Amino acid sequence: MNNRANLLEKISKLDFATIELHLYLDTHPDDSAAQSKLNEYKAQLQNLTNEYVSKYGPISAKDKNADGWDWIADPWPWDRNCMEGNR
Repeated sequence: MNNRANLLEKISKLDFATIELHLYLDTHPDDSAAQSKLNEYKAQLQNLTNEYVSKYGPISAKDKNADGWDWIADPWPWDRNCMEGNR
């Protein structure tokens, strides 16, 4: 697995974890340990997303870089594995 794929995998895992923690905190709002972990994961996610965008371009339309429409440029994120020979 290359650096781009590793970074994208880490982003995906942190994104999943933040969503799950949000759902957990909906029913356990007083769990300070979970809130702390959520804040930690959100900061890590933001840092990794910024790193990915600076190196490889935006992941989604909300990730801006120098050129406003770069997020629609080919290849799309889900096409990259096929193009790199990683099926």
